Amino acid sequence: MAVCGATMLGATLMMVSPATADQNVLHTVNISPATNQVGCAVTSGSCTPHYVTVSSPPDSWPANATVAVAECNFGGFGDAPDPGLCDNRAGHPVFTKTDPDGGLTQLYDANGDPTGAPIKIQVVTGAIGVPSPVLGGTDRPDAICAPPDSQRNVGRQCGIVVAQVNFATGTIDHLSAAALWFKAIMTTPTPSGASNVDITVKGDHFGTLKSGDPIVCAANGMVLSGGSCLIQEGVRLTHDGRLIGAAIAAGHGNWTTTVHIPPRTVGSTYRIDARGIVSGLTRPVTYTVTS
Repeated sequence: MAVCGATMLGATLMMVSPATADQNVLHTVNISPATNQVGCAVTSGSCTPHYVTVSSPPDSWPANATVAVAECNFGGFGDAPDPGLCDNRAGHPVFTKTDPDGGLTQLYDANGDPTGAPIKIQVVTGAIGVPSPVLGGTDRPDAICAPPDSQRNVGRQCGIVVAQVNFATGTIDHLSAAALWFKAIMTTPTPSGASNVDITVKGDHFGTLKSGDPIVCAANGMVLSGGSCLIQEGVRLTHDGRLIGAAIAAGHGNWTTTVHIPPRTVGSTYRIDARGIVSGLTRPVTYTVTS
């Protein structure tokens, strides 16, 4: 079972390129795919689970260490760590160990032998939190993934947590995570009309995250204020790879801006792609020229 709390986790997350998700200076956690998660509703007994692959490069962890991997809500900034924030249902967390070089690349069997199988974690949506049968914890109905807007507004997110478990003492010796970026939204109030005009485009549920680490904040162009910063990502708008607009996501990842539709013939379409520069979330919208 993994333990997750903003006190331990939010202060160490570093936002880097989407290909490597999030990391801290000691324990890099990569997940694939990291963006546009949909997941499987925790209340459904029939949907097909959606999995992400979890890994770490060499020197990320102590060698040959037992680790637990689970989906968790990160909790509120400053909250005490609580195993109840994680998906501890039977068969959902994965227990394995790190490689001799400190990487995390595969499952190990009950004898501690490598299997060569990748580490995969189910992504579920809804209220995921239950107390851990290994480390305890409390019932946390606020452990919701994807986080609702009220949680996004204060920088709470969900992700895959990796914890080095010390079973002799019942403690977590090392902890890190990678954020799961759930499906974003992009719309325009005017999906069709004339060309050579400006139109409004809107997005929601792009990346926000709260951190108390000055390096993390500085890496994203922010500074600590009151012991933390709220990282609100920039969004690039492109057409055929050409930059046509930009925006900064607000509290729950929402933004509004305008782009220019250049002269086009009636019946043609103009595609606009939005990409979050922190989360890597991508969303397209197509404008149809009708006059």
